[in-house]
Amino acid sequence: PLHDNVRRETVERLQLLFANESGDVHVMSPDAFLGTKNLSLPDPKPVVLGAKGVESFSFRRANFLFLQPTRILARKRIELNFVLFEKLTANKLFAAHLKAHPKLKVTLIVSGPYTKNHASYCESLVVGFKRFLRRLPKSFRSRFFLAFKFGAETSPALKNAGKKTLKIEHLYGVSHFVTLPSQTEGRGLPILESAATGVPILVHRYEP
Repeated sequence: PLHDNVRRETVERLQLLFANESGDVHVMSPDAFLGTKNLSLPDPKPVVLGAKGVESFSFRRANFLFLQPTRILARKRIELNFVLFEKLTANKLFAAHLKAHPKLKVTLIVSGPYTKNHASYCESLVVGFKRFLRRLPKSFRSRFFLAFKFGAETSPALKNAGKKTLKIEHLYGVSHFVTLPSQTEGRGLPILESAATGVPILVHRYEP
């Protein structure tokens, strides 16, 4: 586990990675995101999606961070995270915890890069996230977020602040939980990396 000071500094870099040049992180609704040309860019900008557009979003406070440290490919089955979240909200203890902490957010960070060849899958993820939000109790819908990092390690806001790049090993250090629901994997490095950083991981049984 990271020392508190190191953790705070790392979360600050995470905040700036998703921020615009003024240092603010804006949340986009799934429909608004699908209406942009972000997925047609060679290097899409990191984005946070939520039930509705929000002018100010923070990774710094009251944010339960789930990390899927994979590329955006169909065989990575990122959509199974929505099933996990839905089951969590149906759990009495978890639901009671959310109700007792009304400012607590739950954010899934998908860290890996994306290519245009997988645009249709990425779009289906966004649509699946939108449907997942609709299935949630109304009181929980504004509490769940999907953050696509698109493999980025720096941003104008990070550079303006004179901060170091944010690499995958840093993300493990600030995440509360790692997921690997892939259908197939090679070496399954996230399993070893999670163990090395002491972060719990939920792994789907897969074929090498």
